[in-house]
Amino acid sequence: MSVKALLIDDEVPILNNLKLVIPWDELNVELVGSARNGVEGLEMVRQHEPDIILCDIRMPAMDGMDFLREIRKMGCEAEVMMLTGYQEFEYARIAMQHGVRDYVLKPINYDELELTVKKLADLVRTRQLEKKLAERRWGRMISLAYEKMMFDVLMGFSTGALAAFMVDEEQPIDKLAYSLLLVDLDGYAQQSASWSDNERKLWNFAVRNVLQDAIVDDWNKYAVLQMREGEWCVLLQCYRDQHEVTSIDMARWAQEIQQAVRGHVKMTVSLAWDNGPIPLMSLAHTYKRLQRTLFAYR
Repeated sequence: MSVKALLIDDEVPILNNLKLVIPWDELNVELVGSARNGVEGLEMVRQHEPDIILCDIRMPAMDGMDFLREIRKMGCEAEVMMLTGYQEFEYARIAMQHGVRDYVLKPINYDELELTVKKLADLVRTRQLEKKLAERRWGRMISLAYEKMMFDVLMGFSTGALAAFMVDEEQPIDKLAYSLLLVDLDGYAQQSASWSDNERKLWNFAVRNVLQDAIVDDWNKYAVLQMREGEWCVLLQCYRDQHEVTSIDMARWAQEIQQAVRGHVKMTVSLAWDNGPIPLMSLAHTYKRLQRTLFAYR
């Protein structure tokens, strides 16, 4: 994972040493820039959003403490190390109470500083990973909630909860529009008769995964819902004034789905579809109509 570092010091020799002596590439840390005072440093923070900042305490124009207060006001959560002289030690201790992760005494011991930078980079990567995992868990929860509500809509159970979940004040519910593909596994009742419960779950899971990936590159917002064993609805959502799905698109996606299921699961599926735009309130009726269409060809 990317970790970015920023250097701030009014002494040019120290800046140059920090750039050259610390093995930034070996630590897998990108050095995004350097600044001579807190004012320049603030601009660099806005531009590059660094994860680690090495900052001198005593600087002209804006010192390290004022810089620290300003970046925290901006919401910057970077790990900050203060560079300080012995005479500023008490000042550095106060800085530690205001969100500074560590301090480095001058003259700088670059071996110790390298170890400290490595520890901070590892800390940042751990935090980034935890954040990404939390976002994935939250995104999955949102996705499951959306799928459950869309299932209820298709079954004719409810539309009110979805309206509160999906639509903001600028996009009322009557602006929602959908295209719908109904996918039915051929001969499912006969094929599944000899399957165990685990085998049925495995085959249904495998087909759902194929459907989930089938048109992912073509459409931003869509859901794959298993309506019953051997049957899925693929819903593509947009707003009416942005609905550009054609019958040609639907036929192409249907063919791609059939090929993907045959290639990955070694089974065949039949499809019926309506390219829409289908209002949210009409989805249940459309679903039932497509079911009848498929049954008529059995």
